[in-house]
Amino acid sequence: MANITVTLYWDMDLRKWTTTLGGTTETDPIQGLVQGDIVKFAVRFVQTGVAVVLAAPVFTASGIKADNDFTGSYLIQLSAPVLSDTTLYTFTVNPLNSAQLNTFLQTYRNTWCALEIYDSVNGILTTPLELQIMPGYSLSGTPTDNVAGVIVVAAGKTVTFPQSLTFPSALGTNGFQLTTDGAGALTWATGTNAPGGSTTQVQYNNAGSFAGITGATTNGTALTLVAPVLGAATATSLNGAAFNTGTSTGSKYISFGGGSAYINLEGSNVGYGYIDTQGGFGGYISTGGSSSHNGGGGNIITAGNGTARGGSIDTTPNGATAGGSINTSYGGSISTNNGGGSINTNSSGGYINTSSSGGSINTSSGGGSIDTGGTGSIGFGNAGTRTTFGGVATTARFINLPDASGTILLEDNTATLTNKSIAATQLTGNVAVARIATALTTPGAIGGTTASTGAFTTLTGTSTLTLGVAGPTGTAGTVVLKNATNAYTTTIVPSVVTGSRQLNLPLITGTDTVAVLGLTQTFTGNKTFSGTVSCGSTLAVTEGTTLTGGLTVGGTSFSPLITTNYTPFNFAGSGVGTLTNAPDSGNPTKWILISDNGVSRYIPTWETPP
Repeated sequence: MANITVTLYWDMDLRKWTTTLGGTTETDPIQGLVQGDIVKFAVRFVQTGVAVVLAAPVFTASGIKADNDFTGSYLIQLSAPVLSDTTLYTFTVNPLNSAQLNTFLQTYRNTWCALEIYDSVNGILTTPLELQIMPGYSLSGTPTDNVAGVIVVAAGKTVTFPQSLTFPSALGTNGFQLTTDGAGALTWATGTNAPGGSTTQVQYNNAGSFAGITGATTNGTALTLVAPVLGAATATSLNGAAFNTGTSTGSKYISFGGGSAYINLEGSNVGYGYIDTQGGFGGYISTGGSSSHNGGGGNIITAGNGTARGGSIDTTPNGATAGGSINTSYGGSISTNNGGGSINTNSSGGYINTSSSGGSINTSSGGGSIDTGGTGSIGFGNAGTRTTFGGVATTARFINLPDASGTILLEDNTATLTNKSIAATQLTGNVAVARIATALTTPGAIGGTTASTGAFTTLTGTSTLTLGVAGPTGTAGTVVLKNATNAYTTTIVPSVVTGSRQLNLPLITGTDTVAVLGLTQTFTGNKTFSGTVSCGSTLAVTEGTTLTGGLTVGGTSFSPLITTNYTPFNFAGSGVGTLTNAPDSGNPTKWILISDNGVSRYIPTWETPP
């Protein structure tokens, strides 16, 4: 047998097998293949002279058939190819043989076959490529009797014996095994793996053979030991641990002597160990100390080992109405120090009882937690005068206690806040309806719909009262004032400034109104404007208005000095006005002085109309 690689190019444009990539010469039939060879068909699919990558091709209907037998069965069906070098699809046939090919070569005495590749996804169907496969005569045939021993080996398989072995001529008895005498002679012998003893007996090695243990039986689930001997111990003790089985109603216990003693219930990777104290009233695990030895109680340790998790003490009810309890009465303790395990009473809420002399729950050194999941609670004090912490939230909540000693202020008590500040965002919910009247003089409800009838008296001296809350960047806080009927509001909105500003109010000697933009208002008092006063449209004055000082009129050289908003009456007469006798005597008797950009000029006036 040989390893052969056949390089092929299928030109999808020319629809033929070519000898080179991008060439046009058609490939000749492939010869020299022998039944049993390992053949690799390395195929590139070519389009426009370039090898391409096919999109998720499926070649399940590709293989080798007899030449010109288009509807016949496959002689060899190709496995999925291996894609390498980005565009090279290698179909490996190992070996180039099958029962169908062997029958074809022996029956028809024909060696010509055809390779055809079909990709059902990309629509590729090659034309048949002729292959000549010569039969491998060493792969099949009936052995003759002139050979000392003949082994018929399946096609493509190899059997090697490093030693010379002589096989028995008979077929042997059912259940017998082929054994050797150590010198190369093989014989049939009874198997040595038959179980010993009786059914259900546990097996052991009895001088190289199986034998049964009469005092150890099993039904496949439970192991039963009859009068076992455990090392040097007796049935009632084991290396210093005493077993008291008692009577059916008496006490039963395991007792350990002095020194370190423990019960290890380490489970496997998938199992676990446990101590079961179920009974009519439930047993208990006692780690009490001994007054005669001045010793303290022992510990129940469920620590993990390395990366393994620790065990747990489970008091879950098993078909009962209530779970067991862990009792530390008279001063025991449950410690989750140094790494903080947890004490969990989830799912119907068992309880942790430290009654009678008041034990403690300690989560120091690593910060364990007390978890009363579900509707559990934490209570303090005796029955009738207990204080219980509880509550149900709509989402996870966390309450941080301050780093100080003092009294917690509750919604319905009359405690007084001393030197405490409450942020504006906190004046909601229960805090808003708390008894804050002790700090304010009848102020009315903050944020309520009824106007306040009291006064804030907490500001004295040069204290500052800040109203309004700054909004997002680019906006300003506001102050909203309600009218007397509470139907409308007036909102004071400061402009957005780049720095802090101060608005000074004048000395107010009586009730007055603030002047604002955009409203028609009348100034009843004397007002002095030191800067330029601009009038956008009409400066309205009455006949009684007095203008003290000079009036400066701006504009250009051709701007009118005075423009009327009405049509003056026409007093034109027949006479011709003259100024030849002014200003010494007669009309005009008065002249109006104007400043023409620094030059004094005069406008004549007459006492009588024309």
